[in-house]
Amino acid sequence: MKILLTNDDGIDSESLIKFAEKLNEICDLTVYAPSGECSGMSHSLSLHKTIKVEEEKRAYKSFRVYGTPVDCVKMGVTQSTDKYDLVVSGVNKGTNLATDVWYSGTVQAAYEGAVAEIPAIAVSTKKKAVTGLDTAIEFFLNNFQNLFEIARKTAVLSINVPDLEFKDIKGVVFAPLGRTLYNDSYGKKEENMYEHISTLTPYAANREECDIFAFKTGNIVLTPLSLDCTDYAFLKKQEDFRI
Repeated sequence: MKILLTNDDGIDSESLIKFAEKLNEICDLTVYAPSGECSGMSHSLSLHKTIKVEEEKRAYKSFRVYGTPVDCVKMGVTQSTDKYDLVVSGVNKGTNLATDVWYSGTVQAAYEGAVAEIPAIAVSTKKKAVTGLDTAIEFFLNNFQNLFEIARKTAVLSINVPDLEFKDIKGVVFAPLGRTLYNDSYGKKEENMYEHISTLTPYAANREECDIFAFKTGNIVLTPLSLDCTDYAFLKKQEDFRI
C-alpha cells in the first residue's frame, strides 16, 4: 500500500518523525510536509508565489515543502509518480474537535486528499500530550486495515486520541462534531502589530453524544467528515422562499 503522509506541525516535528518511522514498516511511505509550523492554516494555498521543495535523506521518501499543509498534499499527489491508496495527516499536536476542524491545517490537509479522490485520515492528540502520541500511533497501527476501510467509505476520517496510555483508553466511539465558541481579540504589541488572543467558551447546546463529550470521558473518537457542505434540510424547504 502506498501512503502519503503530511502534517501541519512541520517535517521536523517529533510526532511526524515517530509516526513516519512506524508507518514505513507497514507500507510504501512518502512524506510531503511543511518546512515549519503551519497550525491554523486551514485550507490555504500558495497561489501567487513559487514553492520550494527539498528532498530529505531519510529511511523513506521525504520532501520538505516551503508551503502550507494543503500545498504539501497537492505537491505529493501531482509531482509524484506514485498513485496513493491513502493520505494520512498527523499525528497533530493538538486536538481537532468540533469547530476546530475548519481551522486545522491537519484536518484540511486530509480534506485535500479527499478532493483528489483519495481516502484520507487525520490523526490528532492533545497539544502537550505525555502518552497520547504513542497511544495514537499504537491505535492506528493496530487497527490500520479497519481504519482504511472506514476511510474508503467517507471523505475524511478524523481521529482524536486522549492523552492516556493505551491500556487506560475507555473505548472507541463514533461521534458527530460538537461546536466550540471562541472569544477572540487582538492585543496591540507595537505600532501596527497585533497578536491574536483567544479563550474558549463552553457551548451549552452541545449534545452529550458529540465528539467533545466522548473525548473528555477518555474515548478515542472517530468522526467521519463529508466534502459536501450543502444544507439539504434547507433545500427541501426552498420552495417556501421566493427571491
